[in-house]
Amino acid sequence: MATLSSKVTPTGVATAAQGTLADTAVQNNDSPTFATVSTTAVTGDGSGLTSLTSANLTGTLPAIDGSALTGGLTKSWTSNEIAWVKDTTFTITHGLGVIPKAYSVEYVCKVAVYGYAVGDTMFNMGERYSGWGQYVGVPTSTTVKLFMVESGIIIRRNDQDTNVSNTTNGYFNVRVNLLG
Repeated sequence: MATLSSKVTPTGVATAAQGTLADTAVQNNDSPTFATVSTTAVTGDGSGLTSLTSANLTGTLPAIDGSALTGGLTKSWTSNEIAWVKDTTFTITHGLGVIPKAYSVEYVCKVAVYGYAVGDTMFNMGERYSGWGQYVGVPTSTTVKLFMVESGIIIRRNDQDTNVSNTTNGYFNVRVNLLG
């Protein structure tokens, strides 16, 4: 139900010269009160409607055809583990067949340390600190470069809540994940 409200201006105001009928009619100086008019039949495209709750919406939504959507991430590839060396660039050949659109780097635990067991993994999404970390760049449809920063990598410790530790390449390998 929609509610319509607007200023209503009375027309045909009676004057005293019109006799006894004028005693009950609206006079020139009167302030008449008008009721709110409600309707259940509203027409139009609804473009000005706001503050609708889901309870006010009924019916079936039209089907959406997603066949014309392009550019999604439809391919993925993961490298073998890389025994990293600080301050080194690795060129990795991948099998995506397209230029990667996203990446992540995993650290794979090789020695039980910092609360991690051998084989545990953790993701690093390009997190770097001054002189620490790694990043992936210069992607092509066949290769990507992994840059290990000059001081090595930092691991968020699993045996302490808030501490991080730098680590040597003997404790963790890296693995690169690509999406294209």
